Amino acid sequence: MSEKRKHYFSNEVVFISENKKSKFKKKNMKQLIKIEDCTLCPGNEHLTEIADLVLVSKTGTLSKRADEPDNYVKDWTVRAFANNSIVSPNEPRKYNDHPQYSEPAIGYYYTVVMSQKHAMDISQINKEQWVNILTTVQDKARWLYTQKNVSYVAVFMNHGDNAGAKFEHPHLQMVSLPILPPIINSEAKFIQKALREKGICTMCDIIKKEENSPRHIITKNNFVVFTPWASFYPYEFWISPKNHEVSVFRASQKQIADLSEVLQLSLKTMVKTIGNVPFNLIIYTSPEKKTSKQIHWRIEIYPRINDEKNLEIGTKIFVNRTSPEFAAKKLKNELKK
Repeated sequence: MSEKRKHYFSNEVVFISENKKSKFKKKNMKQLIKIEDCTLCPGNEHLTEIADLVLVSKTGTLSKRADEPDNYVKDWTVRAFANNSIVSPNEPRKYNDHPQYSEPAIGYYYTVVMSQKHAMDISQINKEQWVNILTTVQDKARWLYTQKNVSYVAVFMNHGDNAGAKFEHPHLQMVSLPILPPIINSEAKFIQKALREKGICTMCDIIKKEENSPRHIITKNNFVVFTPWASFYPYEFWISPKNHEVSVFRASQKQIADLSEVLQLSLKTMVKTIGNVPFNLIIYTSPEKKTSKQIHWRIEIYPRINDEKNLEIGTKIFVNRTSPEFAAKKLKNELKK
């Protein structure tokens, strides 16, 4: 089977080109660095920047703390620290005009260490720990939005070498941007146009259709998990609130707990189905400061199980050799076991 499909919110194209020889076999990530050399492991806190948000669990109660110079918080549950490898709040104000336009990359870049455990297998992070992780992300995002030059807070996870991670210790990254990402801006325009013309959010309409499609995996805790129509990556899947919600940063404690259960279940199913593979996790959510640029938030997960980029590089057109329908069937079957 070979078919050209379009993305839900844009004119981006993917070729679904599936045959019997292209079926994927389970594989596991290679180790990237020895545990004793990992800067994110407990005992190595002095090797990173000072963490200004640290979650500590004692007798079942969580408290928020922060490192001090030469006095790093021990026995932490989640740890967030800043670095300046992509953007910095202290960039010199230098500008160049077209055709060699440039401006300072002003912003904040945070690493959120998701667990003390140096685990290559992401399915080992349980529901309770996901609650701690997402709560930390919420708190840090809310603070970032109070700072100057912050138009958007991007949250993403690179896990494994092929996904761009330097080491396997689970960690999320948060980057504040002085501009709205083009992908969010264009999607917001698409959704606003549909709302004006049809009176319904495009994502709400997609969820309605996908719940009754062969790409549906599970609906649980008012979240829908499915493989998208024009999946760019084999076994790509999305997690979206069933109801119209615009920001994960505004989610209630109950919603965070429900999402954590669905996230843990989905990632565990992915690992059981295709192995402990590298992947990217992206949270697409609305900006907090621009109410006219609202989208229906979601999480997208891209397993990186092959390196086929011959057509992508020259044309920006993806080739996916595993249909989303086949991937959804395999993931759903694993859920039933």
